Amino acid sequence: MPGCKTVPSVIDSTIPAEFLTPEARTLIARVKHKSDLSDKELLMLAMVAAQAALARYYHPGHRSADETLNLIGHVLDHEDVVAALFRQIKMEDPPEAPPSIAGP
Repeated sequence: MPGCKTVPSVIDSTIPAEFLTPEARTLIARVKHKSDLSDKELLMLAMVAAQAALARYYHPGHRSADETLNLIGHVLDHEDVVAALFRQIKMEDPPEAPPSIAGP
């Protein structure tokens, strides 16, 4: 896919591993050495990062709504994540074909 980045650009080091589910860790391990990610992988990583940010927020102890929202925004508004999402939307909902010139 054009423009897809690697794992570190989407999963930031500010998300401690303790807040990643086993499934998320498996996904990260599977794709971390790839030079390019598919849109599906990129979108799954974004969801994993957002979910982990929420898990960190709900964990007892230091909580910062501002930090959590900033982290989630950083992930979901990442230019590669947004581009991957739009590509997937276009694939799922192709534009309607122009009306035929010949009548019915």
